[in-house]
Formats: sequence, C-alpha cells, structure tokens
Amino acid sequence: MNLFSATRARLTSMWAKDRTPGRVPDLAFYDLTWGIPRNYGGMTSVLLHRSGTFGEYLDKPVEILTLDPALDVTQENQRLREAGALGSKSTIRGLWQELLAADDDELRAWFGEPLEPEERWSPADLPTPPGTPTGMGRTEWRDGSTVSVVRFDRPDGSIAVLDDRREGRVITVFSHEGRILARYKRMRNFYFAWFDHLMGATPAVLINESKTVGAWVHSYRRRNVLLCQVLHNSHLEPGATSLYGPFTPSRIKMLENNEAFDLLAFLTQQQKSEFEVAFGEEPNRVVLPNSRAFTSLPAADADTRRRGSGIVLASLDARKRVDHAIEAVAGVVGSAGEQVTLDIFGEGRLRGDLEEMVSRLGLESAVHVRGYTTNVQAQLRDHSFLMLSSRAEGMGLVLVEAMAQGCIPIAYDVRYGPSDIIEHGRNGFLVPDGEPLALSAAVDHFLGLPEEEVAALRSAAVARARDFDDARIAQAWKQAIDTAWKHKEAAEPEPPKPQLVRVEQERENAGGTAYTVVLHEDPAQPITAELVADVVSEGHRYGLRVVAKRCDSAAPATYRFVVPAGVLPDSAEGSCAVYVRFRGSRLQRRIKVGTVSVGSE
Repeated sequence: MNLFSATRARLTSMWAKDRTPGRVPDLAFYDLTWGIPRNYGGMTSVLLHRSGTFGEYLDKPVEILTLDPALDVTQENQRLREAGALGSKSTIRGLWQELLAADDDELRAWFGEPLEPEERWSPADLPTPPGTPTGMGRTEWRDGSTVSVVRFDRPDGSIAVLDDRREGRVITVFSHEGRILARYKRMRNFYFAWFDHLMGATPAVLINESKTVGAWVHSYRRRNVLLCQVLHNSHLEPGATSLYGPFTPSRIKMLENNEAFDLLAFLTQQQKSEFEVAFGEEPNRVVLPNSRAFTSLPAADADTRRRGSGIVLASLDARKRVDHAIEAVAGVVGSAGEQVTLDIFGEGRLRGDLEEMVSRLGLESAVHVRGYTTNVQAQLRDHSFLMLSSRAEGMGLVLVEAMAQGCIPIAYDVRYGPSDIIEHGRNGFLVPDGEPLALSAAVDHFLGLPEEEVAALRSAAVARARDFDDARIAQAWKQAIDTAWKHKEAAEPEPPKPQLVRVEQERENAGGTAYTVVLHEDPAQPITAELVADVVSEGHRYGLRVVAKRCDSAAPATYRFVVPAGVLPDSAEGSCAVYVRFRGSRLQRRIKVGTVSVGSE
C-alpha cells in the first residue's frame, strides 16, 4: 500500500470510531480556490463575502485554502483585513507558504517518515544550465516553451519540493536534510496530502470555488469531508441554443464528474433546471444564490435621484458588452424629454475603445467612463437605473445590489440570473438579448412612467433584494450542508462496474436508437443500483444522460433505453459514444455499448 492509500485508510478508520449515523456533527468549514488575484473579480469577491457571512450568522470560522505558489498569504491577509474584505472569522492559508516554513517535525506529521532514509536529494537531479528564479523560492527549467522541472526552496536555501515533468511527472517532497518524504505521480495527490493534513479525521465541509480546481478535486473523497462545488458561471457556452451543449471547455471535467460532489451549488434555478435536462436529476444539487448585506432605502418622498441617471458596473471587456449600453443611451438621448446620462464604473482592456466610442457618437456630455469604484452602494443609491448588457452571467449579483438601493435594473435576458431575479415590469425590466434598440426602448419606457409607478417599482425592487439577504442565504447554506451530510451518511457503497453479457441496438420507428443491454447478475447478489446511459461527443463538449429501465426482475438483468434522434445539435458533428454505468459510480466504472449519429436524421 502506497503512502497516499495508507493515509486515506488511517483517516477512514479514525473517522469511523467517532461516527454517529443520522447526526450532523459540528463541521469545520474550509473554502478552496487557486489564489487571490491582486485585482480580484466577482468569484473571489463572492467567496470572501460568503466566508464572512458564515462567521457572522453561523458562527463558523472559515479557512480559505489557496494553492498558488506566488501568493504571499501573510501580506494578503493583512491587505484584505485592512480593506474590510476579509471576515473577522476568516483566514487565508497557503499550501506553499506553510510547506516552505514547516520544520521537520511538522513535515513528518504532514507526510510521514522518510520513504528511503538513506537516499538524499542530489544537485545532479537537476538539468543544466541553471534554471530561472520566478520568485517565492521557485525556480523553473524549460524545454523550449514547456516547463520541464520546477524546484521550490525554503528560505534557508534547502530544497523542499522537486516537480520533475521530463518523463511523466514525479513530485518529490524533501526534509530539511534532503531526505525523501513523499513522491506523487499526480499533483492533485500532493494537494490532497495537504487537505488530509489540515482536516485529518475531523468532520468538515470543503467548498471549492474554482473551475480549474474543480477539474480534479472531485477525486477527493473522504468519509469525513463533505465536498461541495459552486458553479459561478454558465456551464453552456454563450449563445448555445441547445441544453445539451456546447459545454464550456474549461468546465468539462467538472461537469462530467458532477455526481462525485456531495453538494453541487447553482446560483439560479434556471441554471439548475437546464443543467438537469442534460445531466439528469440528482439529490446533490441545490440552488444557493449569492448574497449581500441589506440596506434600507430612504423613504420615497426623500428620494432625490434624477430619473434619467443611469449606471453600468462592469469589467470593461468583451463579455460585458458595455458598448451595447452606450449605443442604447445614444438612441434615447436625442428623443427623451428627460436628460439621460450614463456613468460607467469599471476597468478593463476595452476602456480606451469605449471612450473613443463615446467621442465618436458625440456623447461626451451624457456618457462618462469613471473607472473603478470602491463605493458601489453609494453610487447605486445616487443613480436611477442600472443597465446590464452582458453576454452571460453566473447570477448577476449587481442586479441585487442595485435593487437593494432602489436602482431599477434594465437587463438583457441572458443565462443566468436576470430572469430569476427580475419580474418584468414589477421590479425591473428584461430585454431580448443582444438588442441595443430594445434597451433604448426600455429606458425610454421607464423615463415616461408616472411618479407613483416609479415609486412602486423601487419599492418592489427593494423587497425582492431582501430575498438575497446575507442572513437568509447563510441559513440556506447551513440547511443544504446538513441535508447533504445526512445523504452522504446514508449513501450506499459505490456500485461496481457493470459486467456486460450482450447489447442489441435497433432503430426506432419514431426516430432515435433503442438499446437493450444485458448484464451479468449473481442470483445471490441481485443488482439494486439504477443503470444510466451517458451519451457524449468526442471531447465531451456535448452530451446527455438517459435512465435505463429494467425490463424484468429475472436473471439475466436486462435493461432498455432510447437515445432520441435530433437531441444533440448538429454542431456536435459526427457520432457520440454511448456508455452505461450504475448510478452514483465513477466514470472509470462505465462501459461503452455503442455509438449514435448526431443530427436530426
């Protein structure tokens, strides 16, 4: 048994001794992300804020785990606390900073005793010429444009880790004396060793935020750890007309292993519903929107904001399509009796292009690109309406922030968020995606409403924002975690790989392909798990899941399912593979039973 397997077995044994079935223990809370960018965006802002609400409303300290070797965790904790962005019960921890600072006693507690006490690291293990230092004790060697070796040194100059990628991959951890403490063939197992070191046998919840980390963290399965993945953005590519793809390439590994997570958190009901069309329904999925602290709106008679004052809060990049908002304002400026202005807050590589557009359209007196703001609530309180013209959103939290201040949202109806948050005409306005003229018309309509209707809109917007209040969403998280823990406790062992006897494939008169699958079944151990079929394109960018129906209870076990024609879009191209597996099992335990052609036939 290797070190990784032995550690896992030891932790499972320790956990089993203290386990009380049916009871949710006092869980330790961990949040996981790759790093904390200096100028972080929405996802990092959300995880920092949510961690703070867990501390405030659930009395749960949260340790935020980071894997970025370039992150100075000490500096980051200080910076974010001074900025008020890090909750009083939240702490950022970094794998690399802790590993490089650990003494040999700590390293043995982390990795165990040296694997080969007499074998030591030698400088001869490194390629020549010398590598290039990249900061934080990291040195790398390249073979052309490809990184071949990475060395991590402690502050005292001793080697801590060697990541050798020249023939396969081997990650070696060393003691201060250069003895080999551990070797890993996969980086994820190196990361898992840190998770095990931190959590041990303690009941815990680990919430992963990162799509990059989500591609491999699904393999971290521990009896005492509830593994949660948050989907911060769409699983479908912008503009997708089918719910079966194309899926976002950077999320494919996470998506196809979605059942491995104990809890899969969606920000909107629309995304959860559309996801389940392709991937089927599972008990591990729940809607947990982002939240904000609620601030009361001043009385209506004290509202002095000018009706025509609009605002955009967005990164200035192609995803946000701020040029659509500018074009929409251009269509209103010349026709509205009310003076219309638009203040754009945000930074990004398209700022210069947007400023040039404002000048070209002669809108210098109406549209102003203001740059980044740190006082979002005050800006929203001072503006009458907010425009959202994105290609896609994870939820569109800015809509909630605007509504909480009585700032009326006028938004493209894109995936995901606007239609979940806005009730058209009651607390805001939804506009067909990608139509600046429709944005113009919505602004023009809003400007022409009687004062009493505008006051009712603002009041309804504030009331809707209350549904996303920090305290309410924190309690929703607690309930979801408790339910997922009970389900994890009651779950059956993972089903085995099906043993195929034969498969029959035939065309359906109504279209589609029918499969009859016969599996071996031991009469003494009848099959109780449900059989499902995964239909996936090459690269897994398109797909769907179909439940197979058992034909009868007699052996041999016979199942039937139909893959309907024309479900996968023609853009999937070629044919798709058809696999069967028992529900709840890993992808490694599925077997291929055929192929189907793509298209409407």
